[in-house]
Amino acid sequence: MKRLFILAVVGLLLGGTALFADESVLIDFTKLGADQTVGTNKTPSENAATMIDYSAVAGASFSDADKALMKSSLALDNWQVTLASSSRSIVNQSVTMTKEAVTNANAKQFNGEDMANKKILGVRIHFPTDRTTPGRSSSPRSISPPTRTRTRCRAGNWSWRTRTRARERSSTATAS
Repeated sequence: MKRLFILAVVGLLLGGTALFADESVLIDFTKLGADQTVGTNKTPSENAATMIDYSAVAGASFSDADKALMKSSLALDNWQVTLASSSRSIVNQSVTMTKEAVTNANAKQFNGEDMANKKILGVRIHFPTDRTTPGRSSSPRSISPPTRTRTRCRAGNWSWRTRTRARERSSTATAS
């Protein structure tokens, strides 16, 4: 009798989860394309729907030019891959990246939506393999959304920087 009761409860639980299961999309990356410019950029670099302006809480020590750059969003170019400390070699960090990618013209439908020629988040992660166990990856990794951090400049002043490699590369290229 006890065994029959346990089997009935397990059957009802499994049947109930199948009846009330809901499938949904957590983040729709097709809606995170860059559509707004920030600062003196002429090309769109941020997403207007997810824009966060940090200049309202910046304080009086920042100039208007610095406050104009204190905006960030979940735009596709702002995402980054963070490797675990054991996998953070120069080669792994230089090869691992995120980039805005466009789907193929004959892409299949996903969740009832046409995916042809849509902009999505493309992620390339370099998976180093362990020499002792061939074929096994030894690289824990995570994909994180963009955030702003306060860093100290060479002159000793505080400045806001977005933690994205794409922006750091473009700012160093324009500075040199």
